[in-house]
Formats: sequence, C-alpha cells, structure tokens
Amino acid sequence: MCRTEGIKANRLGETKFDLLGKGQTIAILDTGSHHRKMLKKDRIVSGACYSSNNPTYGSVSLCPGGSESRKNKGSGKNCATSIAGCDHGTHVATIAAGNSGALKGVAREASIIRMQVFSRFDDPAYCGRVTPCVMSYTSDQVRALERVYKLRKKFSIAAVNMSLGGGYYSSHCDSAMPAMAEIIDRLTDAGIAVVIASGNGGVDGYISHPACIRNAIAVGNATKSDTISWSSNHSSLIDLMAPGENIYAGVPSRGYSYKSGTSMAAPHVAGAIALLKEYKPKASVADLVTALECTGKAVTRSGVSKPRIDIHGAYRFLKTKQTGC
Repeated sequence: MCRTEGIKANRLGETKFDLLGKGQTIAILDTGSHHRKMLKKDRIVSGACYSSNNPTYGSVSLCPGGSESRKNKGSGKNCATSIAGCDHGTHVATIAAGNSGALKGVAREASIIRMQVFSRFDDPAYCGRVTPCVMSYTSDQVRALERVYKLRKKFSIAAVNMSLGGGYYSSHCDSAMPAMAEIIDRLTDAGIAVVIASGNGGVDGYISHPACIRNAIAVGNATKSDTISWSSNHSSLIDLMAPGENIYAGVPSRGYSYKSGTSMAAPHVAGAIALLKEYKPKASVADLVTALECTGKAVTRSGVSKPRIDIHGAYRFLKTKQTGC
C-alpha cells in the first residue's frame, strides 16, 4: 500500500513560449481531483475509480456506491475532504495542467484523465494520529494504469502522474512487483511516460516504489535555490528533479494552498512532457527524457547529481534535433 507523497510548496512558474500542452492529455492517478476554476469540466476528458474493500486491512472503497471500480468522469472526482489526504490529487492535477486564468499549471491547455486510486483507512496503525486517512493498493494502481493503456487510442496521452509511493529501494524493483513493471513497460512502449514521485523519506541511496520500476521516470524535489530538499529521497535511481517546495496550487473545490514534496515535483515533469509532446508528438519517452536530462541544471546531494528540468532548454534541444548529451 502507498501513501500520498506531499506536504507544503512557490507559485507555479509559467513557460514563456507558445507550448501550452494543447491536444495532449495527462492521466493523474491520485485521490481524485476537482476544482471549479483550475480544472473546468471541458478539461476533464475521462475518469475512473479503483478502490478496495479489504477486511484484512480494514480498508473501505471510496468509489461511488462503495463499488471497487467505476469508469466515468464523475468517479474520478476527489474523495471527501473530511478524510485526510483527499485534497492531494487536486493539488497535483492543478500543478500539471490547471488554469484559472490568474494561476496556471505547467501544461495549462492539456486535458486531464482523473483517476481515484485510494482507499479509506480508519486504524491509527496505518494513519497515525489523523484518522481516517487514505492509502493506495498496488493492485488498484495497476488496474488504473491498464485503463490508461486502453484509452491510449482515444486520447493523445503524453504522461501518467503518480504522486504516491512507499518503502525504500536501492535498486530497480521490477522483480518485486512484476504486474506494475509490465504495465509501465507497455505504456512506455506506447509513448506514454509514467512519472512517479521518489518519496519523502529524506534518505540517500533509496527511493520508494513504484518509482523504483526501471521504466518509471523517478522524480525528486528541488528547491527554488536549486538544492535538493531535505525531505526528498535521493539516489542514482532518480531520473529528473523538479520544483517541489512551497507550490501554490488548487485544492477542492475552489480553494488554494501551499504544499511541498516529491508529489509536487512529479506533476511539473508530467506537465513538461505534455508541452514537449505537443511540439514533437511522435517523440518516444526516451527522446523526451533525454531532452530534459541533457538540458537540466545539475543539483547534487551526497555525491549524486541529477538534472533539475529546464523546459525551455529541452524545447531548444528538440528543436535543434540534438540526440544526446
């Protein structure tokens, strides 16, 4: 099971070129999303809910009617904000692709597939002091990813964002979660980037799952001063760094708040990929990640340097038809 990866974060930056993510779609697998100003109805093109009733762990489904799966736009709406963590998915979605006119996400004209993949828990053994809370089963995440794969011909899906995770892994973990690895491989082969938060344990040499899957794009949290946040997991398994400190974005249903964490960094990358995919629709995931890696500013902790994304630089990299660093 996975917790959401987030906590408090600067106002969203705006790109200064004409790429807005138009024609591209980002799938957000989280606690669902809803914002009357930043995520207007025409921006939500599909949705689903995958959530589990499991007496062994005491989890309760958060899908409409208590079912364990629903496949419609409404079912991807955020879970009740009276449950700790249910504002998380909206914050993440509005970073990736929100647009209120005054406040804009990275890919402000991209469409959203919203997916609610969390279940309710009431036991303090899982939640700590704040109950009830939400956590996510890997099996529900896999079902949601399989749904994204089925929708790939209906929508131009640039990226999946998963701001969630758990555990500590020092090497690729494909063998530990083969079903997750297999669907991420299929999505990647189909040109859909699977962007995953590296986790907020603040440890060096480890990241969380499912970011540790080989073909996942693992994202760490960089500060405004281009250091690595103290709370961000960091290792050689990280692919990209992105802003994740004091990010001001939407929360249900018309509010705003600051949050920090790798959860906030990951949707910056998902949004960046949607922008680059607008410019070069047939680019592979590897092409786009290479552009971001080769042009990013190196940030370092414990001797491990990783690139903080520079969207303008990546755009120029693709425009000048560079192929490697």
